[in-house]
Parts: sequence; C-alpha cells; structure tokens
Amino acid sequence: MHIRNRNELIEYLELHAPSKAIARALQEGQVENLGAFKQILPVFQYGFIVKVISRFNKTWYVAIYASNIHEWRAQIIDTVPWNEWIGEFIANKLYQGDNPEQYREQAMKGE
Repeated sequence: MHIRNRNELIEYLELHAPSKAIARALQEGQVENLGAFKQILPVFQYGFIVKVISRFNKTWYVAIYASNIHEWRAQIIDTVPWNEWIGEFIANKLYQGDNPEQYREQAMKGE
C-alpha cells in the first residue's frame, strides 16, 4: 500500500488504529498530521506521526511507519522526535504536515 496524501494517511490509521479509543477519537476528535520523520523511536524506522486528540482531551501520538516496502504499521509512541522531522526538506504536504512552520520551529529547538 502506498500512502500518497493526508487523506490516505488518516484512512490507513482509521483502519489500523492501535486501540478502539483512538479509532473513536479519529471520528469524534481532532487529528493533526505532524509530518515525516527519518527515525521514530522505539521502532527505529522512517514514517509519519499523527497527533490524535479525543473529545475528552486525551492525546495520543501515533507513528505510522513502513515495516516492509509495501507494508505499514501503526503504533502509539510517547514523544515526538522533532530533531528527526524531515518535512522541511521535502516539498510535499504529506511530509511537511499540517503546520510546517510550527514544526520547523520545533525541529530547530530539537525538542
């Protein structure tokens, strides 16, 4: 499966949400694509991170990473590795995320 845009990223996550609570929050809450990262811990893989906020203000960071050439996985992660954000270098909104200026600042801080 190829993920080519934000809609496909969110569709993948809706089908493969790591928990029922996240699946529900994807429908009822807020969703933010944080963009692409060259290495996401603890999986040590390239991928995307999506921030999901439930209507009760519970926040999850979900990594969607390639485990094989055509196979993706979704996993909850504890922190966003901003120093690994690569959206600045790729002229594609999927990779840049929903708010690239804000993410660029985060990446520069290395938080």
